[in-house]
Amino acid sequence: MTTTTARPAEPGPAPAGAQRAVVVVPTYNEADSLPRLLRDLAEVRGELPSGVVLDVLVVDDGSPDGTADLVRLHPAYGGWLGLLARGGKAGLGDAYRAGFSWALDAGYDLVLQMDADGSHPVTALPAMLAGLTENDLVIGSRYVRGGRTENWPLRRRLLSAGANHYARSMLWLRTRDATAGFRGWRADAIHAAGVLHGDADGYGFQVENTWRAERSHLRVAEQPITFVERVAGASKMSPGVAGEAVALIARWRAAEIAAWLRRHLLVVGLVVLAGLLRVPFLHRPLTSDEAGFLTVAAQWHHGTSLYGDYWVDRPPLLILLFRMAALAGGEVPLRLLGTVATMVAVALAGLLGGLVTSRRIGPVLTAATALLLLDAPLFGGQIVNGELLAVPFVFAGLCCIVPASRPDTALRWWAAAGAAGMAAGLVKQSLLDVFAVAAALLVWELLRRSRRDAASQGAAFVGGALVVLAAVLGIAWLYGTQPAGIWDAVVTFRMQAADVISSQASPHTAHRARVLAVAWVWTGAPLLLLVSLLRRTPRAPSPHMPLGWLAATLLGWEAFGVAAGGSYWLHYLIGTVPGTVFVLARAIAVGIPVRRCSAALAVMALSLAITTNAVLHRAPRQPAGVRQVSTWLTAHDRPGQTGIVAYGQSEILRTAGLRSPYTELWSLPVRVRDPRLQELTEVLAGPKPPTWIITGERGLASWGINPSLAQPVLAARYKQVERIGTWRILRLRQDPQLARSRTESASPAS
Repeated sequence: MTTTTARPAEPGPAPAGAQRAVVVVPTYNEADSLPRLLRDLAEVRGELPSGVVLDVLVVDDGSPDGTADLVRLHPAYGGWLGLLARGGKAGLGDAYRAGFSWALDAGYDLVLQMDADGSHPVTALPAMLAGLTENDLVIGSRYVRGGRTENWPLRRRLLSAGANHYARSMLWLRTRDATAGFRGWRADAIHAAGVLHGDADGYGFQVENTWRAERSHLRVAEQPITFVERVAGASKMSPGVAGEAVALIARWRAAEIAAWLRRHLLVVGLVVLAGLLRVPFLHRPLTSDEAGFLTVAAQWHHGTSLYGDYWVDRPPLLILLFRMAALAGGEVPLRLLGTVATMVAVALAGLLGGLVTSRRIGPVLTAATALLLLDAPLFGGQIVNGELLAVPFVFAGLCCIVPASRPDTALRWWAAAGAAGMAAGLVKQSLLDVFAVAAALLVWELLRRSRRDAASQGAAFVGGALVVLAAVLGIAWLYGTQPAGIWDAVVTFRMQAADVISSQASPHTAHRARVLAVAWVWTGAPLLLLVSLLRRTPRAPSPHMPLGWLAATLLGWEAFGVAAGGSYWLHYLIGTVPGTVFVLARAIAVGIPVRRCSAALAVMALSLAITTNAVLHRAPRQPAGVRQVSTWLTAHDRPGQTGIVAYGQSEILRTAGLRSPYTELWSLPVRVRDPRLQELTEVLAGPKPPTWIITGERGLASWGINPSLAQPVLAARYKQVERIGTWRILRLRQDPQLARSRTESASPAS
């Protein structure tokens, strides 16, 4: 290809501090439209910001209609107008790159690009040049407030909107008008974005440079313009050009994903390992909590209690998640749901590490920490419960709060953090970690920055939280669960339960507290925290985020949550995982030696290996006789029969396929809501009593429960038919359903 270059004549010595700008205009058969554009450019040269000198470079690809000759004959040719004549059509992107390269070699400070067809308003040039004083790239945008299109047919509008949506969605772009061709660049930004080394030759050039600019963290602004249909000539857009752009965008995205995977291969491996470690537990018998939540979720409808015919002190999003598992088949889908939650949490822990620290090892160490704790049997990690399903939402909220703490960050990060935090609380009401961290950060914002900014950020956070709350409450309402009932279950009841536990707790509670403390120590989590809090090497902390203050708030809230739970079950420790990961990320950010973290993680890995091996080589842990009782009932019950277990052990009823006419499936709600067993007595003495009653050695008696009302009814209406270990199985002396069935079968045929 033969290239002839005609450089504009030197404009003379520029005023001190003046900036030289050039408009690059690619042409091919634009002889009809170019004269008008050059006339408008000549007029606007007198309206530029002070200290800016503007030239024009036409890049012509051998137009057969004489476009290049028209430029050579223009009076300004050789003055402020120049021509880069090329021997043949090589594409829009190639023409722009040639013009940009020429402009950079000529020493221009600012480089603008626009079409020759009159669709870009020349009158917007002064504003775009002014915008380049504070930005690296200014885009003349049709899709920001004040921008619009004019005289476009519907087909063109749909094509443009669809192309922008495709480009922005595929490449995750913030820019509203990613395909715009009217732009202004600072010269150093062209180098920084690698514009001269692009791939696209057609209209994908515009999308590619938007993508490159954003990935290079350039300051990109959009200037609203009115885009009109071309005044003369024919459009160069064709299906082939559009297809090239679509394919290139897909290729760029695939390359980004591949590069991300290569960069984060270790984190991806840890995510996969987190899932594989749970595979051996997929077919283990359900625990009491798992069986109870599945039972509640499977029958959730407009019923007589909070969730259908049963009551439980859990928020509705947890029941919705369990309902998904119940509808998908029950046990194995539930364990798969827990596996997905663990893998997502590990991935988000890695992301959090990358957001908090710039050290490349950060995401690997934080993801490894999450894996070692979430899969730890001593944390109850193999059980699918509220803590496990809520932790991914906590990590998601923390991942939103970190970028939200940076100056001039869009409020959408605060809204997303509020949404994730509310979702976590609607799965497990005590996991309000995101709210605690957001409150701590807003207090810091109030003290260090603008009250107005803190107020708007807080409003965005609350707004995001309210959207999720309204959505979940709306779904629960459709199932017959009222907001007042949910408040009573997750707030009022928990306060009452705390009083009952503290005043009437059995010796088992103190024992569980000691076991929980030993389990926490054995996993190595305290060692990792100690290593993370040791004297650090000097490194500048983040000026935008009080990492230490946020870490202390998060750990403090999680410690309070474990203590306030009162019952000290092992799975309470799952709630401490986000805080442990955040403390580690903070330690990495301020320069802790990697070898310290690695040593602590090695100890944790050894603990995980030992405990997992021990769990896998022993029978699933269940209270003595539970499996035998379930097997006996399965062999002896009949369709339509019901049962009650005093108290808890819902897996017995679920395995036997029995429904319970009593609304309480757990022991703590019985102790708080029905301690004198008045409701149970009404069920036993009513017209539809349960067929089977399963009790322990002491019958209906237990700590915090007075059986004096129910015990006489039990003795009168039930008889013991089997004893398995400490379990007693009682059957209704006269099953009304069985009696009715016998009566009907004995009556003469009509």
